[in-house]
Amino acid sequence: MAVKKTIYIVRHGESQDNIKPVFQSEDPDLSPLGEAQIEQIAERLSSIDIDIIISSPLKRALKTAKAISKLNNAKIETSKLFIEIKKPKSVEGKPFSDKKANEIWREWKETVYSTGKRIEDSDNYTVLIKRVDEAMALLLARQEENIVVTTHGIFIRLMIARILFGDDLNGKSFRRFVTLLATDNTGVTTIELSDAYEEDFTWRLKTFNDHSHLKNTKNI
Repeated sequence: MAVKKTIYIVRHGESQDNIKPVFQSEDPDLSPLGEAQIEQIAERLSSIDIDIIISSPLKRALKTAKAISKLNNAKIETSKLFIEIKKPKSVEGKPFSDKKANEIWREWKETVYSTGKRIEDSDNYTVLIKRVDEAMALLLARQEENIVVTTHGIFIRLMIARILFGDDLNGKSFRRFVTLLATDNTGVTTIELSDAYEEDFTWRLKTFNDHSHLKNTKNI
């Protein structure tokens, strides 16, 4: 089997909103635990010859990219294609106990798995499929052989679902992916562009959510 390129997809470190009982805002900073986690993933990837880091421009992902770059001296580029799925602005930062925000959030979640309806400026399934296809096309077009992508949990699951199901992916199977697959903060998912016997070059999943680098940081 020949490998043309390897993509290391890294979820960002824990954010401040990850640990609050609120609907996460679009661009929260890292928590103290998240700051420790990004140092650990940077150390984990320091032995890999990284050609480029492509990061979501959101703080939690970009800080993760900068920690990796610091030990690896790899250049960072940002792309909005790799941001997390966008929820309605009106619910961001609102507590889970907010009845109105909860209603809007639940209505929006249904649009993530179906075409057509869109709430405020949020993403729906149609928008997400277009964006993930553009993101995968960007990675395919890059000339570098070893690329790190720092991005977000649900978008990682969408990338992998699109690779595994291709045009057979639908809202129902994507919902199952999001519900049943976990993505830990700084977990690493690896995909390769490779061929196989009697098979053409295509994206292949090698590892999913490897977080073995994380050390005991419960007291942070």
